[in-house]
Amino acid sequence: MEFTTIAGRECFVFLPNNYENEETSYPVVYLHGDKSTYALLKEADFLSDLSYIIIGIMSEKRLDELTPWPSTSLHPKFPDFGGRGDEYIQFIETKLKPTVDQMYRTLTTPESTGIVGYSLGGLISIYAAFHTASFGCFASMSGSFWYPEFDSYTTKQLVRNREARFYLSSGDSEGVGHKDRKKDAVTYTKKVYEFLVSDVTSSRVTINWDEGGHHANTHMRYKDALLWFNCNLKNN
Repeated sequence: MEFTTIAGRECFVFLPNNYENEETSYPVVYLHGDKSTYALLKEADFLSDLSYIIIGIMSEKRLDELTPWPSTSLHPKFPDFGGRGDEYIQFIETKLKPTVDQMYRTLTTPESTGIVGYSLGGLISIYAAFHTASFGCFASMSGSFWYPEFDSYTTKQLVRNREARFYLSSGDSEGVGHKDRKKDAVTYTKKVYEFLVSDVTSSRVTINWDEGGHHANTHMRYKDALLWFNCNLKNN
């Protein structure tokens, strides 16, 4: 796994074990990340089991890029949410992905392309499903579905890619101790899950609960989500 610049954006790239020794083309998963994500995955014991390319997009302004629309902060010590998610997704779709497809041996169809993130990264990954049909697999770990108006937004939308598959994971204690919207994080996750099932059927939506709060079991949540892509991305 190494850092490189793609379409003017700092990214970290994981290539499958045999990439350099063969001519096979691979599915691609776009992951919203930061330095802590890189550190976790660099040492992860499950990387050798992954059969696709990971493009880790280093977040420049997380509270802006990974939110779907502007909203006020939930706490005075934090800045407001910028809501530049549409712009960010369009960048991935129209600039980053075409460049990745030129630089690496990739399978370029939606069925072979995924998007994934943790927390706000999980929020924007699911939001992308209502914004573009360029991805076929969407995964959210501890997604911030408490984001203001997101639950009502989903009920007014349809998933663009009608063949899409979804993976959601969350801790059963998400939001415990909070007094703002985050206190109902589990309820919001259940609402998003139920909506996705109603839209694309239960056979296309997986949800995985574990014990713990938002920052618990991080390694396991990444492992389960990234291994899920192995079984759901089209690899030929």
